[in-house]
Amino acid sequence: MAFGPTSFLTVPIENARRAYYADKTWPIDLRRNYRSPISALMRIPFEEGPSYLFRGGFPLVANQMIFWTSYMTLYNWLKNKLFLFWVYNDFSYEWCKFCFHTFSFGFASAIAYPAYFTREMVDLWPKERGGFCTWNNSYRQCFKFMVENMEL
Repeated sequence: MAFGPTSFLTVPIENARRAYYADKTWPIDLRRNYRSPISALMRIPFEEGPSYLFRGGFPLVANQMIFWTSYMTLYNWLKNKLFLFWVYNDFSYEWCKFCFHTFSFGFASAIAYPAYFTREMVDLWPKERGGFCTWNNSYRQCFKFMVENMEL
């Protein structure tokens, strides 16, 4: 499917947005003075290298790929299996599509959210006193913690 090759496209935009807002919190002598997230997106490849825009992108790529693949697969499956609702019954086609999209979106969001949450836990949660990070800045440690503490 097309979701695999295109799922990485959100990573540079997200990293440029974070760099723009982080730039505002730094002391004046350390700032890069980005005017907007778009300005950051245009300047970062030349100032820090193109690889900077893709740092820490695996959870976002996994989130996008899991979400779009499960969303479209489930929607197509529901549409193919439940076509009798609008063909032989009095349900409108638009109402059936709305219900299928709603259910597919909710299911895909629930399935893909842990990948995005992993990125938030490692990158955005505040560090402990002294700058120590509980997860040791590793997605593996964070994911291992989440799996160990799941309540079934």
